Amino acid sequence: MSVDERFKQSTYIPVMVNSNEDYATIIVDEEEMGELENKTITLDLAIGTHTIRLEKSGFAPKEITENITTKNNVFKVAIDPAMQAVVEIKTIPDGAEIFIDNIKFGISPKSSFFDSGTYPIRIVKENYDTIETEITIIEPETRKTFELKRYPCKA
Repeated sequence: MSVDERFKQSTYIPVMVNSNEDYATIIVDEEEMGELENKTITLDLAIGTHTIRLEKSGFAPKEITENITTKNNVFKVAIDPAMQAVVEIKTIPDGAEIFIDNIKFGISPKSSFFDSGTYPIRIVKENYDTIETEITIIEPETRKTFELKRYPCKA
């Protein structure tokens, strides 16, 4: 690795992110970094390519990937009100209860509408391990299949 490459990896610069909404959560490279106040936030980020995502309840998440440099360090990321998207959840086997954001979505397979965004999802079926993870629902549709693991048989 050259001296220049090491310098780039260890150099942090202020990066300003502006948005059209207050109190949106900012996530950089899958790490939550805080919330925007007065529609802005300044972060110290390493020079190089980063993925920046804004999330706020009631709004569709917005993600950009940018190469951060001393000349490219101010970004405007507008988020739009969430629109409902078609959500289709299947399980193997069928017949599991599905909860999205602690709201009963239905019994699998299930297709309906849900607001765009990232939510906790829980899938429950008797004699199977419960699945608890997150689901990101995006417009116009999100389709997911979850494979349930059966409890070990007891003799």
